[in-house]
Amino acid sequence: MVSSTLLLALAGLSTFSQAAPTLLKRGSSKLGYAFGKAAQSKIEMFSPSEGCWGYNWEARVDDAPSYKLPSGCEFVPMLHDGGDMFVNAWKSGDAQGAIDAGAKHILSFNEPDHCGPANEGGTCMDVATAVQKHKDLVQPYAGKGVKIGSPAVTNGQEPNKGLNYLKSFLDQCSDCQIDFVAVHWQWAGATDIKSFTDHITKAHEMTGKPVWVTEYQAPSGNDPVQFMKQATEWMDGQDFVQRYAYWSVDAKLTNGNSLSDLGAAYAGM
Repeated sequence: MVSSTLLLALAGLSTFSQAAPTLLKRGSSKLGYAFGKAAQSKIEMFSPSEGCWGYNWEARVDDAPSYKLPSGCEFVPMLHDGGDMFVNAWKSGDAQGAIDAGAKHILSFNEPDHCGPANEGGTCMDVATAVQKHKDLVQPYAGKGVKIGSPAVTNGQEPNKGLNYLKSFLDQCSDCQIDFVAVHWQWAGATDIKSFTDHITKAHEMTGKPVWVTEYQAPSGNDPVQFMKQATEWMDGQDFVQRYAYWSVDAKLTNGNSLSDLGAAYAGM
């Protein structure tokens, strides 16, 4: 999911006042930051740990363009969709610029299995189209020192969504270099922590690949802080979960120039 803040320029945010909650001891290098374009400075509020990473659903950090995050976090470029705006930027140098700046991973399309309002981030591509565009635009980086992720899919349960979509993509792109699969936990079926852990485990078992949970958040009716802690601590204990990012720095983890209670808990993980 991409909120409208993805398109807002928030550059120039260099100093912040942190919220009151006491931070817990952090220690996971899997933890990442999903942030709105040009809001990379907000990552500093979390006192990033060594090995951190982040992405913003695009292949550049801001319109400068730049390809680096604060505190040495790895910026991971994403080819958001197959439209001209993202494709032209990708082909004209954004992907290579991010790699030259230190990116060791590439993310493919964002939620091609979701069709809906543009501000929800779904890119609405059938599997065949996603496979062809992935082969044309992402696969050329295979064997060039970066690890490549699958398209990031929702946790929709319909035959053409979620893990079903992902499996079809992998079957049709069997000659592609896919080093890990990217999944989200946002939509139908998101009920409790066991539903979450079962879904992420199934993603690994179905594909046989490591998993990146590039978006997750507490389902409606759950205590957000408790769910986030349970989900994050569980992922830290699973070897097959390589990275994760809560949705999102802008929407849930901060309030203006300070951390939300949820953000403070995330900062302490």
